[in-house]
Amino acid sequence: MGSWRAVALLGGLVLMAAGSPGGAQNADPGVQKRPDGSLLGQLGGSALELGTYHALLIGINDYQHTEFAPKLRTAVNDVQMLGRVIIDDYGFKNVKLVLDRQATRAGILRALAEFRDLPLGPGDNLLVYYAGHGHQRADTQDGFWIPADATADEFTWISVADIRRILKNVKARHTLLVSDSCFSGTLSRALVALPTNDRFLREVFLKDSYQVISSGGLEPVADGGRDGLSLFAYNFVGYLRQQTRSYVTAAQLYSDVAPLVANASGSRQTPEHGKIPDTFDQNGQFIFARAAAAGPLAALPPAGSAPPAITPPAAGALTRLASGTFAPPRSPWELRPQSLEAPGAEQLPYHLAEKGAQIRIMASPMGAIEIAKDAGEFRQDLVKSTLESFRTTFAKSGLRDWKSGRAESATVDGLELYGVDASVSSLWVRAAVVRNDADGRSYVFMIIAPQKHQKDVLAEYQRVLESWKWTRR
Repeated sequence: MGSWRAVALLGGLVLMAAGSPGGAQNADPGVQKRPDGSLLGQLGGSALELGTYHALLIGINDYQHTEFAPKLRTAVNDVQMLGRVIIDDYGFKNVKLVLDRQATRAGILRALAEFRDLPLGPGDNLLVYYAGHGHQRADTQDGFWIPADATADEFTWISVADIRRILKNVKARHTLLVSDSCFSGTLSRALVALPTNDRFLREVFLKDSYQVISSGGLEPVADGGRDGLSLFAYNFVGYLRQQTRSYVTAAQLYSDVAPLVANASGSRQTPEHGKIPDTFDQNGQFIFARAAAAGPLAALPPAGSAPPAITPPAAGALTRLASGTFAPPRSPWELRPQSLEAPGAEQLPYHLAEKGAQIRIMASPMGAIEIAKDAGEFRQDLVKSTLESFRTTFAKSGLRDWKSGRAESATVDGLELYGVDASVSSLWVRAAVVRNDADGRSYVFMIIAPQKHQKDVLAEYQRVLESWKWTRR
């Protein structure tokens, strides 16, 4: 195994090739994401309902029985980076991450079954991405995923047959399985070149599809690659991130990425693409539609100018930040956009000028080390580091009488919140943290105000938290 993920045969999962389009694309730009999370596209001047996009991303580095399955280096990073790209750039509505300790045999099968049982339909698209070890029995040619708790006992593995049995009953119009694990097989038909014009895109999107892209054929696939990602994930995610076209089919993605992987590996690893057999595939195509996530911050003003005040939405309107929606602070609170240096981080800072107060909400992607931390320890550490940054800033301004106050625990739409109060001079600060493993982000809820206005602004802060709703899987 080493730096190459163990080989596994697709075991009949890939039966025949889907089309691999080539040539220039003529689709109109302008994919829009509605408040309900669905996408609306434009093709040839007419609208196309793209529906909602869902994803199950499974990544395993930390194998429990390393004498059988050595630990991997990049799998968790692979799926975290992919999750960030498909949410930010492709408007995916629901993205569920199953990582390391969660990715046991029972955990993976349960997650697959949850998506099978969702009321998905013609307006839905499902992406399943697996990064971890795979295995193939030499005598039977049966293929398997190797979950985090697997041992040498075959009955602790997940068979191709089980995966196929679950995915064939997914009710989405398009289901695309991507497996970066040496979980692959042979194609029984050669790929054919298809056009990518408006008519083709519309036709293949309206037809059902159940397809798979594997990171390799009957050979080991690389764990290490570049920038902390596997060789396959580096090219797969990079291709999506750098894409300038509004629409990319799964077949087109495969035909563009496969040569890059084969070349970079010296032809030791060649991705494959085809249909999932015994499904209702109608020669359709999963289409990645480039659309910004809902609720982006307004454009930043030119350097040196003051950011304009933005009037909060009318009463009853909701604002989105990452996977959360909430009722924002009401007038006279003002939203003043401000960028964050951390990659993938987002924030919404609300100001109440007349009282010198701020409510600031931040969402940041968690790294592999952060996700591996105990949830309670993670929340406490993030609150402590957030308040420490404020203490340091205030100390530089000459305010050195910093005092930590009481801690609080609560829930934000079912997820645990941990917060701590602090004060310095005449100012009051509260930092509270929610960790959402479903989307791989931490959420920090800050409030800063003069102590004499603490009661006045606390009610609005509490109202925001009480209105918060997570996007459910």
